Amino acid sequence: MYSVLVTGVGSNIGQGIVKALRLSSFNCRIIGVDMNPLSAGLYRTDSAYIVPPASDEEYIGTIIDICKKNHVDIVLIGSDAEVSVFARHKALLEETSKAKVIVSPLEVVSLCTDKWLTVNFLTKTGLNYPFSVLGNRKGSVKRIIDVCGFPLIVKPRVGSGSENTYKSSNEEELKCHLKLVKCALIQEELGSEHEEYTCGIFFSGDSKVKGIIPMRRELQGGTTYRAIVDYFPEVLQEVEKIAYHLSMLGAIGPINVQLRLTSRGAVAFEINPRFSGTTAFRAKFGFNEVEAIIKNFLLEEEIDELKYKSGVVMRYWEEIYTSLDEVKKLKKKGYLYKPKSEILHIL
Repeated sequence: MYSVLVTGVGSNIGQGIVKALRLSSFNCRIIGVDMNPLSAGLYRTDSAYIVPPASDEEYIGTIIDICKKNHVDIVLIGSDAEVSVFARHKALLEETSKAKVIVSPLEVVSLCTDKWLTVNFLTKTGLNYPFSVLGNRKGSVKRIIDVCGFPLIVKPRVGSGSENTYKSSNEEELKCHLKLVKCALIQEELGSEHEEYTCGIFFSGDSKVKGIIPMRRELQGGTTYRAIVDYFPEVLQEVEKIAYHLSMLGAIGPINVQLRLTSRGAVAFEINPRFSGTTAFRAKFGFNEVEAIIKNFLLEEEIDELKYKSGVVMRYWEEIYTSLDEVKKLKKKGYLYKPKSEILHIL
């Protein structure tokens, strides 16, 4: 049995990792961590721990202690906020806890999490890119209005998901949104929301591309609500090029690319150096990244290219039920062994 620590199990990313582990062929003991005792994913793991926020100076030390106590074999990251922290402290954590941390090199993480660096990466490598400017440069703001017109997208240069992302329909709205977003990036609106895609790339431990899975998706609340998994050649061709250049930089494990199909082809507007909120979808359709990670990174086995089946996925909301005593114990002790909870299976 392998001990796997999954962080951020309050998020759909962390919960997707847990589901993919349950779908894998491996018998794993799952240790879930999150900073909020009311995080649903904590109660679907084998052991649950409360940890400080990733920005806290005690965060890495707490993770190391949990890894040592539980003889953790591998760490899988389930939230955006933690990715950069693990990339910076990977060597320390692996040396002191003996657990393998699945995260790309800091150079890759930095160019993906900073959306301005992402645009520069796409531009320099000759890939399609969204016309973009920094919001604190007045001349550049005028230029993007002149070149692209409205609507324009305003988002944080460094941020996660769709948080603090706005669509500006005119100059008045643009000025308002630039006041709301610190260190803003302004981008052209790409194509149609009906042609938006999320694509997973999986890299082996030696940075070889071992599979790409595309999904055309519909969003609700900034996350994938419905998705069609199929062969989308124009999208796949662009993602293959992105994957090649990321492999040259030493990317490992999962990386997620978001694109829209436009008149000039598929254009990437986000590259996330982590698992995706669609990780469980992918595993269900045969593209199980966490299983591949255990085989390749932990057992050091060569792996074949990950394949996938076509299909449709629609999110169906389900609830986790637990007792007030369980929550109180977790708050008081900071951890729970075999937390008790249930899901209603009524359909």
